[in-house]
Amino acid sequence: MYDKGNYYFQLNNYRSSRQTFGQIIESLETIPDSEMDEELIDLLSVSYSFIAKMYTEEGKYELAQQYYDKNIRYILQKKPDDLASLNTNYSLLAELYGKKGQYETSNTYFKRALGFYLKDQSGINGIIATAHNLSENYISLSKTDSAQHYLKLAKGYLNDTHHFASFHHRVQAKLEQKMNHFDLAVKELNLALQLEKNKWKNAKNESMAQIYNEMGVLHAKFGQHRGAVSNYNLGLDQIMDFSEDGTIALKLLKNKSVALNTLSTKDNYKTTLETVKLGIKTLDSLKPTFRSQADQLFLIEDAFPLFEAGLEAAYQLCTSSSDESYIDLAFRYSEKSKSVLLLGSPIGSQSHTICRYTQGCLGAGERVKIRNHSSGETNQKFCRRKIRKTGCSFQPKGRIPSTSTAIGDRL
Repeated sequence: MYDKGNYYFQLNNYRSSRQTFGQIIESLETIPDSEMDEELIDLLSVSYSFIAKMYTEEGKYELAQQYYDKNIRYILQKKPDDLASLNTNYSLLAELYGKKGQYETSNTYFKRALGFYLKDQSGINGIIATAHNLSENYISLSKTDSAQHYLKLAKGYLNDTHHFASFHHRVQAKLEQKMNHFDLAVKELNLALQLEKNKWKNAKNESMAQIYNEMGVLHAKFGQHRGAVSNYNLGLDQIMDFSEDGTIALKLLKNKSVALNTLSTKDNYKTTLETVKLGIKTLDSLKPTFRSQADQLFLIEDAFPLFEAGLEAAYQLCTSSSDESYIDLAFRYSEKSKSVLLLGSPIGSQSHTICRYTQGCLGAGERVKIRNHSSGETNQKFCRRKIRKTGCSFQPKGRIPSTSTAIGDRL
């Protein structure tokens, strides 16, 4: 069953892979400790790691951490001398902290693992993957010298045929982008894309969707919004199942809708509404799978720019055509955004004031309750919505912020 689960994992079919590894875990956890030999211990441990890694890739970070913590405790209890597996899981946990934006904590775990890999020299993949992740973290921290240091370290163990070559180009592209080298960043992403096309023989794949998304973000940052939209469309073409690949699909749809609005034409605003419609459908398929409050917050941060783009497009179409159907659509977006907000209660730096629409367009004196969650407390905010029978007069204001060795190859 391990081979079956790993096969689905390599295809990015996380649903089938998770089901397979879940069956392994369920079976092995019922076996008495006295009957668990080393091979079964390894199988249970690697199954925990695969489940955690898939949750990480799907943005379900709290669930992922639960499995990583559980596996690290299990390794320390059952195989405390297995430093290779232990450090692989420290690296995977570090990756998780990095995705959550906790870069300093992430670096602490990565450096611990990297020290082991460099000393051991048997885990070349571990050296490359950990160096890549450290470089990404330092890019996020705007420490480009450190980022370059770890990229150079990774490159020393890399060759063009290595399966980490594509990711190396992607990290290099992020560094070039950080240093405002647009052409060099595009070149690196194109190299990464070609390697992925060769690997998958041009078959649709989530990895290529991610690269197209990164290409779109790059173009948008440098004000090339038409190029951004084109790349987001190419990324969406890679999605075979919007319910299965919903996390990357939602990001692409969100980014596309924002980029379309910057083009400021009637046709593009209409396309934004179509994009938001598909985004909401994708979001609805994702919501039941994000069960923990912490994971729901990450989903919310992708969802609100999508709703905001829809509201902006509805506003622009309403004002240019006096078509009141766009008023109804805007309020459907508003109500939908509130239902998504209630998935979780943002706290601290994630606290958002959701009332961003200072003028209304449906009812004189009508007030729409909007929840504002701050420091764990729920307050009621109200947005006044005015009716103007001759047209609509709402104006969006501001931006809503947004192992074991088996799995080590996918750090």
